[in-house]
Amino acid sequence: MAAWNGNVDRYSRLRRHVMIDKEFACVIRGICHQTSFAKWWSIQAPLKDKRKDKRLQRAITARFIMSNDLSRIPLRPASEIPPPPQHHREPYDNALSQEFPSCIWYPNLAEPETYRELAYREPRMALTVARACIIANYQAVYQSLDFFPTRALIREAEQQPSTFYTNDLKCRAELHGGFLDTAEGSNWEEHPMVENMRLFNTNLSEVTTTDDIDMFPAGIFNGEEAPDVGTILLNVCAPSNVKFGHTATPLSEVYTAAGAPLEIPLGLDADLSARGYLGTALIYNNRPWVPHSSVEEKDSE
Repeated sequence: MAAWNGNVDRYSRLRRHVMIDKEFACVIRGICHQTSFAKWWSIQAPLKDKRKDKRLQRAITARFIMSNDLSRIPLRPASEIPPPPQHHREPYDNALSQEFPSCIWYPNLAEPETYRELAYREPRMALTVARACIIANYQAVYQSLDFFPTRALIREAEQQPSTFYTNDLKCRAELHGGFLDTAEGSNWEEHPMVENMRLFNTNLSEVTTTDDIDMFPAGIFNGEEAPDVGTILLNVCAPSNVKFGHTATPLSEVYTAAGAPLEIPLGLDADLSARGYLGTALIYNNRPWVPHSSVEEKDSE
């Protein structure tokens, strides 16, 4: 939990020479949530596993950006800044590069000037900046960006109360021949931010261990495994007399005084916000659910 919370003091004292199971995913989560934890990791020796170290550095960069620091994205002479992409597929492919973070808006939003400067310094991150601007409603910065529309962007825009972004993305799609599909293996990019703001697997248990940390295969932090510690958080709070005798008891069996267990609604097409909150939960529980989007509407015409 020290890694998951980004607790520098506790983690630095308790860490082992070799990471245990699920620790790396918790470290990534801690870095993205705590600037001090990210700073501490930024001055540590690189991990021996080069692939993991690259993912770690990417998370640090994301946290620094959300803290309005662009020191890891150096300002270059104008002659060295790549020109805006000219090919329909180019910006999307570059956005998937392992070099840059894909999530720079959760759990915190940077200032609009930070996002504008970031897009100037690294045009290949224009799509990522566009998504941040949609979530933050930074219209002025959004309108200054040069990018092609993607399905991930339109799904994010549909969560916003204003139709400004959905209308703009549809116009861009008409100009550029449609929305770019999400790359294979990157479906997590189509999960709106709102889906990542809750924990989906929470049970009451008398005893909890790291086995109670569920791992979603691809989460908001650049597609890294997402540790769900809902069960552990509940059992930290619950007094012993409440937990006594329970073994992975779901909340539907714990909180019964107010009525029968709630059913997850399946008719979510008309309620985009509910779709956002419950989409991952439905998939996680293998519930039949087909998301409805203006993208599908256009494709069916």
